Amino acid sequence: MGRKKKLPRIEVHTLPNGYSLIIEGHKQEYMYFTPDKLLEGFMVHVGLKMTEQLSPETIKSFIDSALEWNNLKASHKELQKAKRDLARTDAKYRNVAKRLVDERRRMLRLCRLAKDCTIGHHSLTDALAALHARVHNDGQLKELSLKDFDIKSDQITDDEEVDEDEETEIK
Repeated sequence: MGRKKKLPRIEVHTLPNGYSLIIEGHKQEYMYFTPDKLLEGFMVHVGLKMTEQLSPETIKSFIDSALEWNNLKASHKELQKAKRDLARTDAKYRNVAKRLVDERRRMLRLCRLAKDCTIGHHSLTDALAALHARVHNDGQLKELSLKDFDIKSDQITDDEEVDEDEETEIK
């Protein structure tokens, strides 16, 4: 079995005008005039291991911080969740960007094919037949929707919806 840690001796004495707090290992005795101030001093000097004499404002600041600890822990949890959500959103954005770049490359390649197929043909029918022969194995370009990018319509601002409607009209 391991050795037991020696506990410091802590004494509280009631005096005619308040309380004294004596903590083994501290160079001084602490004086308090109300039970609330004694409790604050106990928390700071024993709980936080602060050995120096502190002003009442500093003690209050430490106590307020201790009382806010649960809020801080909750805020930290929320921050960690927000970081995870941001990482997921960033991954989705990168995936969407890659898909968009790939589709743009494919579209440009098909446009170049269409242009190349018109060279040397005297009729529209011959040009279309040549184009059909060249892109037949590429399959057809699929029309994309927001769903293809894991985006719901309620996640878009009104300006973006207008832009999408204008693009639809152009087709």
